[in-house]
This record gives sequence, structure tokens and C-alpha cells, in this order.
Amino acid sequence: MIFAPQDSFKNGLAILEELGKLNPNFLIAYHYLQNNDLHKLPLGRTIIEGINVYVNKEVYQSKEITQCQGETHYQYADIQIVLSGEEFIGYLDIEEKSKYQQVEPYNEDKDVTKYVLGRCSLLLHNSTNFSVFFPNDVHMPKIRTNTEGCEVTKIVFKVRL
Repeated sequence: MIFAPQDSFKNGLAILEELGKLNPNFLIAYHYLQNNDLHKLPLGRTIIEGINVYVNKEVYQSKEITQCQGETHYQYADIQIVLSGEEFIGYLDIEEKSKYQQVEPYNEDKDVTKYVLGRCSLLLHNSTNFSVFFPNDVHMPKIRTNTEGCEVTKIVFKVRL
């Protein structure tokens, strides 16, 4: 997992450029981020480079942690960017097996396995930071940061590994 902290969103993007040296699909995502207004993306899926790089935009209400599920992906890395609002994303390394339980088997069509998480790290996401999650990262998005929650507009780049 890579977390670009609040004071370095632009510097954090350079991480994607570096990852592009290992996997060119990250470089495609990096250039798209640099050259497009993410707020103008339509809701739903936007194809950037066939099945190798695409982005999903969604708007939702953040939820109580008990209403959220963890997930992992095997074919894609996630680059998760909150455009407006804020949320916590729960995080565990997949090796911490005593802290989560699988509740849905791997769905190859959706590239996702679902989990219930116990104690986990909470990463605050807002419009000034982002995270990259890899196959060994159990992550749980959409967690509210206060008692009411808030509307979150988020994009998730899916980068084929």
C-alpha cells in the first residue's frame, strides 16, 4: 500500500511515475491524472487503455464501519482518490489473517474477494491525498469519519498488474 499524505498530493503522483518503470500501466494512469480534470469525469466507468487501465467514478454516503466490507483484488491495483467529502479506508496486510474473515469468495469477473475486518488501521482520505492498494492489501473504503457521515465523490483507477 502506498499512501500519499496531505501535504504532498502532487509529489505523491510522482510515485505513480516511478511505478510506471515497473509496470507501464501506472504510467498511463499517471499521465491521465496529469492531463485531465477528474471532476469532469462522468459517473461510472471510463476506459482509458482497454482492460489495462480504467477509472470508476462514484458518489455515495459514507457508512458506519460495521456496514462496510474489506476487499482485495488480484488482477488490478487500485488508485483511490477522493474528489470531495472524506472517508476512512480501513487497511490490513493480507498476512494478518487473524484480523479478517473472508465472507465472499474470489469473483474473477469483478476481480474482488470480500472480507469482514476486525481491528485495522484507518487512513483518512480527502481531496488532498490518495492511496494505491495492491493484491496483498486488504482495504475497506466508505467508512464515515463522524457520526453523520457525508457524501463522498471518489474515483478509483484500476491498473492491471
